[in-house]
Amino acid sequence: PLALQLGQVDGLGATLIGAIAVASVLWRKPFEQLRSRFASDATVFTGLDPMTFPLLKQLVKGARSPRNIIIIEPDGANPLLEEARLTGARVVIGDPTSARLLKPIIVGVRGCALSRLYALGGKVRDNEAVVGAATQILRRYQPDPDRQPHLVALVEDPRHADAWRGSHSGTSAVWFEDALSSAESTACELVSRVLATRARELVLCGDSSLALAILIEL
Repeated sequence: PLALQLGQVDGLGATLIGAIAVASVLWRKPFEQLRSRFASDATVFTGLDPMTFPLLKQLVKGARSPRNIIIIEPDGANPLLEEARLTGARVVIGDPTSARLLKPIIVGVRGCALSRLYALGGKVRDNEAVVGAATQILRRYQPDPDRQPHLVALVEDPRHADAWRGSHSGTSAVWFEDALSSAESTACELVSRVLATRARELVLCGDSSLALAILIEL
């Protein structure tokens, strides 16, 4: 019967579409890793969450090409992944501390391609592990001294961030390590606005990390 013949054709079509969809999912990860090797000015971004996503958008906005920004995310179920892909950045699912994953991105096909690395996870030790893995690769594949890669770790506590900078400064002549603290960034903006008003006195209430960062910035 004609209805059975049409049903058979529809069934084959649905099977083919399903196979293509499965293949696209299975090959997305190795394909993105392969394309990441050809970034000439790579910015590596780890620690994708609602707090760090605005920074990602700023990086994409200021980049020569959003495809040079490579997001390494260990959680394939992160709800922000699709939104991150819509920015134009490349998304690679994997362990950001893996030398096997980092090496092709950092070294590239034309020498060291790393410009910046942002380790923005919620735990300092995880961010230190990402920076440590990158430095091990940079020691072996020396970057251009005139184009120093910047390795930035998120260290929320401003006192810890300041101590972290002190212990990591001057560790190399060909790359630069720094700490990022949301309290410090907020304090910098707040103090700039206070000074713009030409205030003669400032009353600061509270003893939070942000209050300390404001005092240090002042």
